[in-house]
Amino acid sequence: MNIRSFDLNLLVIFKDLFNTLSVSQTATNLGLSQPAVSHALNRLRDSLNDELFIRTARTFIPTDKAIQLGSFLETYLNELESNLFEQEGWDSHNSSKEFRVSGTAFDSFMWVPKLMESLVESAPKLKVTMKGIVLEDFLDRMIRGEIDLSFAGNLEEINNFSVETLGIHDFCIIASKSNSQYKKKISLKQYLKAGHVLYTPTEKPGSDIDNYLSSIGESRNILVKTSYLNSIPRLVEKRNMLSMVPLAYGKTVAKYFDLKLYDVPFEVSPFKHQMVWHKSRQNSSSHKWLRDYIRDSYWDFIQEVS
Repeated sequence: MNIRSFDLNLLVIFKDLFNTLSVSQTATNLGLSQPAVSHALNRLRDSLNDELFIRTARTFIPTDKAIQLGSFLETYLNELESNLFEQEGWDSHNSSKEFRVSGTAFDSFMWVPKLMESLVESAPKLKVTMKGIVLEDFLDRMIRGEIDLSFAGNLEEINNFSVETLGIHDFCIIASKSNSQYKKKISLKQYLKAGHVLYTPTEKPGSDIDNYLSSIGESRNILVKTSYLNSIPRLVEKRNMLSMVPLAYGKTVAKYFDLKLYDVPFEVSPFKHQMVWHKSRQNSSSHKWLRDYIRDSYWDFIQEVS
């Protein structure tokens, strides 16, 4: 069988059945009779040569083939429907559209909750799926339509992508208040002697800081490398280590942990916090709305942590 002889309408029924695992609920959702849904499922089973759903006493259990197909259709049927039927007068307040965004732990901890809080009134039915950054697949996921928009840092121009800076963040050093060796500031000598926790948001080896220290013939004693941002304050507090973090994050966690903030004892460039999206989304009215909403919410976030 090839695509020309396959009834693509069956995929719409399959997608709903995959989500409900109920013939009766799918029939209600799509305005069909239960026999029509059962007949469509049997046609799919014949066409794909797979049982797709195994009936149990209470529900259906999807086969591996069904899980693979369901994941694929969840992404691409939604995207197709959006591109075909989305109007300029997109109603964010009544839409139940799902946006898929990716970012680091800094995004998910620091400001995405602020974004979601504000959506309660302006777009109460909207769904957001937040995924981590997969460095090697970062751009391809947006090209394939798996991710609508991603957050990043210090990107330059990229062909076929739009990159917009939301804010610029300085760094600070966090240390335990109980560590009496640090007074009003931390010297470079103290910094190099201390044990460090290194935040690696994308698990990419190396860092600009270590490259700089290497250029002046120095290195720091990194005891822990972690992409789990929320583990850093406790490590610093309990183990008397130091960690260089964005100043906004340092100010936030210092409210909840026994920490003190210090200036970095050498020059370090701030990082540009950005959002990036594929230009195929540029003129989508819902995507434009999302970008505008992120800008407004980010401004509120900046005001809150300043």
